[in-house]
Amino acid sequence: MSDIFDNYQFICPTFILINVYNFTPIILIYIISLLRKECFMNKEELVTEISKSAKVTKKEAEAVLSATIETIENTVKKGDKVTLVGFGTFEPRKRAARTGRNPQTGKEIKIAAKTVPAFSAGKKFKEAVAK
Repeated sequence: MSDIFDNYQFICPTFILINVYNFTPIILIYIISLLRKECFMNKEELVTEISKSAKVTKKEAEAVLSATIETIENTVKKGDKVTLVGFGTFEPRKRAARTGRNPQTGKEIKIAAKTVPAFSAGKKFKEAVAK
């Protein structure tokens, strides 16, 4: 429950809702959860939208989505790129070894080189989001 109020974007609206409108904390948590739900789409919601758009069952849509994600993961894991023209490119990127600091002690530490997944949005996708 406290993590909801730790988020800075909810500090001012929380103060207003509690003090001006006399909302109880339970109602406030419900309102915040509704706001958060509208801002994000999880896998289940994506499957529902795919099933509506493609006119297939949710089970079929979930199978296709899972297979797509798994294929992208395996391809990038092997070191190859996956390009979906207009949407974007998934690729592995190498991070060089570097020196960092332990935030608790301030002591220098060595951070090993690693490969991380990356996504670059395509032109059509960028334009669609910018509208």
